[in-house]
Amino acid sequence: WYQRRVHGQPTFAGGAAEAIVQTLAKPETRQFQYDLGGPKIYSHSELVKEIMRLKKVKRPVIPVPGVVGDVVAAGLQWLPDPLITRDHIYLLRSHHVTNHSLMRSWSDIAPGYYPKSLEEALEE
Repeated sequence: WYQRRVHGQPTFAGGAAEAIVQTLAKPETRQFQYDLGGPKIYSHSELVKEIMRLKKVKRPVIPVPGVVGDVVAAGLQWLPDPLITRDHIYLLRSHHVTNHSLMRSWSDIAPGYYPKSLEEALEE
């Protein structure tokens, strides 16, 4: 059950876009790579449940073993507008958590800026 073991740190796209603009505006910051993540880390199932709660959606969340996801995606990826592909499954198995000790982050771009939480972003 890969959903329980994989973690992500979603960030507000508007904040990331603003950070990119600020970085490109300064020649001294263009050369760096930045690791931008939101303020909270979620497991995949926590993230899905939190989004559903915030959007007031009532549906069951059913964990699916990775091999089932592989089989379903292998068949669906050939459709003209696939619901899910093997690349999606690969991304669902990958951690998406920032490592600020290795890369630059929000504070390097805009000191004092704090990324929006999932709750704040979805309230807009």
